[in-house]
Amino acid sequence: MSGSIPISAKHGLRPVITTCPRCHEKSNEIALVGAGRVYECDACGHNHMAYKKPTHCDECGPDAYRPQFIVKQYEEGMPILGGLCPACEKELEEHAEVVKQGGVYWKCVDCPAEGVIRGTSDFAKAVRATHGIAAPEPCGVRFEAGIEPLCPMCGGTGNQKKQA
Repeated sequence: MSGSIPISAKHGLRPVITTCPRCHEKSNEIALVGAGRVYECDACGHNHMAYKKPTHCDECGPDAYRPQFIVKQYEEGMPILGGLCPACEKELEEHAEVVKQGGVYWKCVDCPAEGVIRGTSDFAKAVRATHGIAAPEPCGVRFEAGIEPLCPMCGGTGNQKKQA
């Protein structure tokens, strides 16, 4: 069978609980690693679990430069990305509801922070008015260093502040 999982002589199918790609906690999915290999993208360091060499990096995207992949054997404890964990799924559902009610998504280019701004804020109202996007349609902004307004988490430095 050409599409089957290569079985590890030592570990069999080797089931592994996957890691949430958003928060890096354990997710509710199980990957059958078998004798699979890990392909590390030389551009971003993202690990891909696969039985064949990937054609592109999921993190960099299919339109990015064609990365080279460093091949490694899977080692116990190495995180395998899967689906979202229940906490991230819940948070994203809550974010979607806030946006449907007039809020806006936000993401920082310089740090990994992202979230939503409630529709009751003057900022969210101004963003929607400026771009002519009425609720419940999704709408979002990107914060970037040196461009006002600055990211509420890093202030444009790229380093997240500790929340009190």
